Amino acid sequence: MGTQFLAPVVKLNNGTTIPKLGLGTYDIKHVRDTIKAAIDVGYRHFDTAWLYNNEREIGDALKEVLKEGKVKREDLFITTKLYMTKMDPVDIRAAFNQSLERLQLEYVDLYLIHAPTSLKNCGDQTLPKDEQGSLLLTNVDYVDTWKGLEELVDEGLVKSIGVSNFNNKQMERILEMAKHKPAIHQALNFELNIDDIKMLENLDCGVRVLEELWNMLRQHPYYPWDD
Repeated sequence: MGTQFLAPVVKLNNGTTIPKLGLGTYDIKHVRDTIKAAIDVGYRHFDTAWLYNNEREIGDALKEVLKEGKVKREDLFITTKLYMTKMDPVDIRAAFNQSLERLQLEYVDLYLIHAPTSLKNCGDQTLPKDEQGSLLLTNVDYVDTWKGLEELVDEGLVKSIGVSNFNNKQMERILEMAKHKPAIHQALNFELNIDDIKMLENLDCGVRVLEELWNMLRQHPYYPWDD
């Protein structure tokens, strides 16, 4: 094993901590070996999602390193996300349990709403469309989705919850009703402007803005969550 350089951590608004540096796993190759190698050099924070279709491989890698004693579970910070087709409150528990089973963990450190727009749940379809090729949107309110995530916190299945790809108005709606405030707002590096960040600071809600250093979704043909 080479020299390890552990990233410093920052405290979230609920008292838990998150490493400042994490490995995003969208579209990475050789997932199992990459995760194990990353742990060897000091990574402890791994970001995945149902959409990435790699939770199983990540779980296999984590199971190996935990069994080998290279790290303890409390040393790791694992993030995954609730996808847009699973936002109906009746679907949240099954979606979360599937992610947890694939990751082979007893809890996740951070669970995010992947985006504020809800799509029709058509099984494993990521972008369900009608016969005309239009996305099948639903009227599920992300506020109701948030309440479902709060239940997971109350049951000890999730340490922290947050959002991804939300704008400031959407964040305000969550903050107005939340029992458990968002701990993280994960955003692509082109999404948040200085006004968005100042808004969060002025609300004094303690939400951390986690900026993603990639912009692969910027040219995504279906990016329906701007409004």
